[in-house]
Amino acid sequence: MTLKLVSRREQIALISAAIDAYGDGITILEAGCGRAWPLKLSIDYTLVGLDLDEDALRLRIEQQKDLDDYRVGDLRDDAFPPQSFDVIYCSYVLEHVEGVEKVLDNFARWIRPGGLIVLRIPDKDSVYALLARTTPHWFHVLFCKYVNRHRDAGKPGHAPYPVVYEDAMSRRGIEAFCAAHGYSPSVTAAAAYKRSWFKPLAFLVSASTFGRYAWRHNNLTYLITAGSAASARAERRSDERRPRAAVG
Repeated sequence: MTLKLVSRREQIALISAAIDAYGDGITILEAGCGRAWPLKLSIDYTLVGLDLDEDALRLRIEQQKDLDDYRVGDLRDDAFPPQSFDVIYCSYVLEHVEGVEKVLDNFARWIRPGGLIVLRIPDKDSVYALLARTTPHWFHVLFCKYVNRHRDAGKPGHAPYPVVYEDAMSRRGIEAFCAAHGYSPSVTAAAAYKRSWFKPLAFLVSASTFGRYAWRHNNLTYLITAGSAASARAERRSDERRPRAAVG
């Protein structure tokens, strides 16, 4: 599958448009919701947050006040009944998880027929991910604090978090997950290097590994359709004609 390089702003617009296409009244799970919601949607929706980090979730509730429902919990647990959500949005979470296959299986169970699973992950086979998983966590904290100038880096509720990068989180792993469930994925890449000096460094590292690790991009955005959007709309219309159980 060919990757298209896009900016972060273009990614957000692409994701927002894909979710907007589902229309009003949908229920969205932000899986690993953290402290902020970056999407700008033009529809009415219910937003449910799930996060293992109680401090981050508390900050989200106090500062953003944008969650309709929330809970502290593990993405690997059976937190919700089957077919609870029209959209599942998971952004830069899976690289921190041990047991990614369990999380993906839960997503497949929680999504409604025709729903949309949005995954944003670092590409495990990129230079960025190679450096991230071969340097210690304390270095990530210092880099985030003094280079990226996030003064609260490493404090409770704030990134960075330790990385794992399991194989199931790789491009190969995500596409195998889609094939196993009969899902239709589309993927874009973002060459969103925050520092201008990183791209030449990435090129040198990639060249030294004979191209084993990609240097032009660092992140992947997957839009995974669990069936057809038309079937999702038909399912919602059917739901609207009968009482709908609360999530959880």
